[in-house]
Amino acid sequence: MKAIAFLILLSVFCKTAVAQSATTGKEEQRERASPHDCFSINPTNGVVPVRSSASAFSNSPLSVDVNGNLEIGANPAPDSANGGLTTVGDLAISHILEVHNNYAVGIDLYTHSDAEFRAPYINLYKTRGTQTAPTPVMFTGYEMDSIGGINFGGWDGSVYFPAAAIYSQSDEDWSNAHHGGHISIYGTDPGANTQQLAQFGGVDPNGDPYVGNIIFYRPLTWGSNSAANVGLFPIGSERTLKVRTADNSADANLIAGSFVESTSHTPSSANDTCTTGQIGWDATFIYVCVAPNMWKRAAISTW
Repeated sequence: MKAIAFLILLSVFCKTAVAQSATTGKEEQRERASPHDCFSINPTNGVVPVRSSASAFSNSPLSVDVNGNLEIGANPAPDSANGGLTTVGDLAISHILEVHNNYAVGIDLYTHSDAEFRAPYINLYKTRGTQTAPTPVMFTGYEMDSIGGINFGGWDGSVYFPAAAIYSQSDEDWSNAHHGGHISIYGTDPGANTQQLAQFGGVDPNGDPYVGNIIFYRPLTWGSNSAANVGLFPIGSERTLKVRTADNSADANLIAGSFVESTSHTPSSANDTCTTGQIGWDATFIYVCVAPNMWKRAAISTW
């Protein structure tokens, strides 16, 4: 932007100088001529020029689309709802955003020194209010106050659709001592809507601020989603975590050195509600549910 402002200022200066020289004689104009006289800039319409020599400018890859947004490469379908900068590749070039620090040279472009300040960063900042009078970030509801994110999507034949995303969210009204926030991961199943998959830190949908939790909204599976692998499947209504095959078609095995059931449970009768395989204990008996709602017990004693 500074370069563009300089070009505009240079153009105004040149026009002013030409207007003033029109009132002088040809001899005076010849005396005023020098290698640093004004030169004309005639870039392609809508393209930002760059200086290519001491007295010439040429087109840069940066241009302005029909909506007034900056773009690198020709965007065949600019979106009027989006602002900022877009990069468009072609069959020969993939436009990748690379961030390097000021000191990087040669091989250091990708391997920096141990000094933290030398590593490249991308900062995404948000304020309320205006640019000249910013106000703090606020919290208005769960997953309603994004403070930055990255969308991953593609053209679906009608619009560009973000199929996956990483968002950061505010968890409280911000002040000098309060900066609560978390990261959420979103994805889209085939034929379904985009949904939240996981949350790292922050408050939960009920507003409980148990700091440090990682909240998963899907089962966790290892290796694949096939019956040959294993997964953890929560049943929230029962406060139960099941070990199942990864396709959730059958129970799977859990092996541990020992199990500790810390809460005692005494069935009210032999027909008390239970699930086959459930175990309970108290100071006198061990109880085993051998069929739905059917308990058996064995006495225990010291020795």
